[in-house]
Amino acid sequence: MQKHIREMEKLQKIKNVDNVKELENSKKMVKIWTDNIEKIKKEIKKIESR
Repeated sequence: MQKHIREMEKLQKIKNVDNVKELENSKKMVKIWTDNIEKIKKEIKKIESR
């Protein structure tokens, strides 16, 4: 995920028209991964509390 975030930051600096679609895809992926990580953390807390 860190690699993808760095790629996204690099693309934001470039801001070429060609990279707009790639940048949007990167943002979506980072959001999905962040959401999934949060879900996993919640599940781990549930398991630990048992």
